[in-house]
Amino acid sequence: INRYITIMSLLYKQINHFNKLAQLSISSLEIVKNSDPILEELSKIREFEDRVKFADDHFERLGEGSSRTVFQMSDQLVLKVAHNDKGIAQNSAEMLPGAQRPCTNNVIVADAKGKWIVVRNNEKITKDDFEKIMGYSFKDFMGTLFSKFNNESDDWPLPKNHSEVEKSEFFKSIASLVFDNDLLLGDLDKIDSWGEIDGKIVLRDFGFNKKIHKSMYS
Repeated sequence: INRYITIMSLLYKQINHFNKLAQLSISSLEIVKNSDPILEELSKIREFEDRVKFADDHFERLGEGSSRTVFQMSDQLVLKVAHNDKGIAQNSAEMLPGAQRPCTNNVIVADAKGKWIVVRNNEKITKDDFEKIMGYSFKDFMGTLFSKFNNESDDWPLPKNHSEVEKSEFFKSIASLVFDNDLLLGDLDKIDSWGEIDGKIVLRDFGFNKKIHKSMYS
């Protein structure tokens, strides 16, 4: 019991440290070396299923997708644990230095092999929320994005206000992210891929690029 109390005490101290990092501006966040005992232990576990179970024993499960299970570490921090090789690949893609942008929910700390990553907690948004914050609709945003990268889509026709959308700093940041990281636009056209932090829209799920699609999903 005493050993458990000691470990949990160290965990709380580390979470407080991560929380302070999360409170910094997006531009100043960096991937830092992990020294948290729980996360270190998580990295040592070899099997996917055992890692998820270990995380279940320590944190609140928020949900899971086809490749990763998400846990609440604290009010401000979320843990994404890979539960298959696709999850490893997507975590590794999201933790790349070139993927850390003002428009993304940046990685704060991560396992070197992509077994897990820690990001800031964010609020779910609706398409109405997106439009209220950005000043243009989600449909117009995605239509402009598809058009810029020459992706034909009946669901996202080129909007009349595409010139206005293209001039926004948010659009420029996302377009640069897509180009530099070879992202699939089909993975961005779900509103669930987006969230809100401190009144700003961020892309919170962006580890699905063309390379991963070709090697693991084709």
